[in-house]
Order: sequence, then structure tokens, then C-alpha cells
Amino acid sequence: MITNHQTDTQTFHVSWGDLVTLLMVFFVYLFAISDINVDKFMTAQASIHQEFSNQPLPSEVSNYFKQHELLETMNEQIQELSLHHQLGDQVVVDLLSDRLEIQLKDQVLFELGQANLHQNAFQILKKLGWVFSGLEGQIMVVGHTDNIPIQTDTFSSNWELSSARAEAVVHYLIDQGLNPEMFTVIGAGEYQPIVTNDSQENQAKNRRVTIIIKPNVVSKGVLHNV
Repeated sequence: MITNHQTDTQTFHVSWGDLVTLLMVFFVYLFAISDINVDKFMTAQASIHQEFSNQPLPSEVSNYFKQHELLETMNEQIQELSLHHQLGDQVVVDLLSDRLEIQLKDQVLFELGQANLHQNAFQILKKLGWVFSGLEGQIMVVGHTDNIPIQTDTFSSNWELSSARAEAVVHYLIDQGLNPEMFTVIGAGEYQPIVTNDSQENQAKNRRVTIIIKPNVVSKGVLHNV
């Protein structure tokens, strides 16, 4: 015979268990959100979903992990490319939660004050084109200069020089078969330095072209080896 006391105790245990579970979920979300870290947030959401549901992951979570896996693969391939060509710090790759940022120093691509790609740039950009060919998404190409004013028959300011350099990179990548609709070209001139322009060494660091990759989902399945 079950007494009212036993029933109340069982009800209390069930309610307490539900409360603990809800508190755990609440604090996991608070942790993820307070850190404002997309990786942690998505990982927490996936863990909670797998713990309390037998259903597949929500599409936005599943797509996020597919995107990040693709970015990790591209990062590894570009690192191998840089190592193979002994580019050192001339090519810097930064893997972020939702994008890949590739900095190409101007020495790799151009002569000083020029926007015509030199011979050494062709092989590197061709390999990058192979890496990019396995994705769909957005590719933003941003040209940057140092703060030394330029005024020539070709370029009246650093705006024009930085834009022309970004355009030269995009035109070459499109010639390799990439979809022009993916690209955005930006000339930032001297106004987004990564270090202060207080020495020739730092000015050289600021002269660069940045390629920002933001994929949608894996579309063609296989990326090319570099």
C-alpha cells in the first residue's frame, strides 16, 4: 500500500530532478552566451540537443559544424601551401569561428607601388584558387597600403592603389574558374593598419591583401590538394 507520504516523496524527487536539469541547461546557455563565443554556443546547443532528444541536430547547428569543418580543411591546405613555398610570415592564415582570413603581404604579389601581379604571385594564387574551388559562399578581398602618400599617373592616392591590388587578385582568381558572384572587392587604403606605421618594417606589414572566406555549406564535397 502506497501512503500519501510516499507519493509526496516520489513527486518531490521527480520535481527536484526536473529542476536540476533545467538549471543545468540554463547555466550552460549562460556560459556560452556570456563568453560571446560562437564555437562554445553551438557546441553547448549540440550537447544539450543530443542529451535530451533523439532527433537530428537543428539545421543551423549542423550547417555550422559543416562550415567550420570546411574552414579547418582549407586552413590546413593553405598552411601546407605556405610551408611548401617557404613563404614564412608573408602568408598569415587566421581561422575564426565563421570565416577564414588570409593575409598576403604585398611582397608576395606586387612590386612596390604597383598593382600588376608579378610572376611569383601566379603560382600561389593558382593554388589558392584550387583550395577555394570546393566551396560556395562569400569571398571578400581587401587591399591595404601603408601611410606613405602616393600620387602617380596611375594612382592618385592609396585608395586607388589598394582597390587596384584587390581587383587584380580577384580577376586572377576568377580566371581560375571561380564564380564572380562570390566576390566583393574593397580598397581600404591606409586606414586599417595592423600595426602602427612608425618604421619601414611596420609599413611593410601593413601593405597587404586580405582574403576573407565565409562559406555557406559544403557544396562540391571534395577540396583539391595543394
